[in-house]
Amino acid sequence: DECFAIALFAYTKGDLYHAKDWFSVALGQMGDRTISSQGLKRSRILDYLAYVLYKQGHLQEALALTNELLVLEPGHERALNNRAHFERQLANELAAGGPRRKGDTGSAEDEEAIRHNAPHREGWYASAEFQRYKRLCRGQLLPGDFESVASNKPLVCRYHRPHAYFYLAPVKEEIAHWRPLIVLWHGIIGTAETATIRQLAEPRLRRATVQDPATGRLVTARYRISKSAWLQSVLHPAIENLDRRIELLTGLSVASAEELQVVNYGLGGHYEPHYDFAHRREVNSFERAQGNRIATLLYYLSDVPAGGATVFTDLGVRLLPTRGSAAFWFNLKRSGEGEMLTRHAACPVLHGSKWVMNKWFHERDQEFRRPCSLDSNE
Repeated sequence: DECFAIALFAYTKGDLYHAKDWFSVALGQMGDRTISSQGLKRSRILDYLAYVLYKQGHLQEALALTNELLVLEPGHERALNNRAHFERQLANELAAGGPRRKGDTGSAEDEEAIRHNAPHREGWYASAEFQRYKRLCRGQLLPGDFESVASNKPLVCRYHRPHAYFYLAPVKEEIAHWRPLIVLWHGIIGTAETATIRQLAEPRLRRATVQDPATGRLVTARYRISKSAWLQSVLHPAIENLDRRIELLTGLSVASAEELQVVNYGLGGHYEPHYDFAHRREVNSFERAQGNRIATLLYYLSDVPAGGATVFTDLGVRLLPTRGSAAFWFNLKRSGEGEMLTRHAACPVLHGSKWVMNKWFHERDQEFRRPCSLDSNE
């Protein structure tokens, strides 16, 4: 309530810069509540913040907050009018070549690139997606947060035999989402293997980096706090055996896959929403080497007492880390286009230490293992 009062004072004085900051803080202090102890409604903060963002030229963020407001109050007359106005403005900008920003061409494709791998963009921490991310990490999902994109098929747990190798010991498979398909394989890596991999990785751990989409350089970022190490298959027989088992498990070739990446998230370690595949406008994208990242296999090498979930912010899927399990999903559609619904994040670790291991498969050598489809949406 005090933050809102400060924001309102700045707003009445025409100081939109500080008004935006304090409205954002007030919204963050509200958490998942719709009303404060003093009776302040979340919808009122959203109303002001959306308008301030609009006045500063952040149409996308203003529209996102307005949509969130309308989930809380569907009949809010001003919000309904504002949404129609924002949508018209965005349509006009798109027709004119897109909003102009310093350092970009202003096209709709560039706007997608900004969202693609730059969650630290201006207005991000006040965005509807960041609020969904926080609620997902807490396990506090609200009705209307996520669009219904799944099929009518119920989520199931089953025994799965992807190859004759698993005939006597089938894989314990949990379907977390159908379309796009996200699965969890339980008990897929043993305790001895886990210990060996962690022992190999620990002396090689370095601060994790991300690729700058504008320059192609590897840089550290405040939205990815962790340490990582890369393990070649020749380092130890356990890694070679794991690679062979990965091929049988996924049906994909590891010939063009990246080395195993082991990641350690300490207390507070996290990775905000991002995609694993590269946008075609990024400098030094994967497509110029072995092709884009077609799929992700994420092993959980430790239990996490609190926090550390893997969440998909556009789907409402929340995977809890369990030692010995692995998550798998395709980052690309069969057409080679990126599957935008695979945007995901690593929630902050609140207690303990989180160890995971990634295996990223690339397009090359998968032509006959996962061929293209006549359906562009598949």
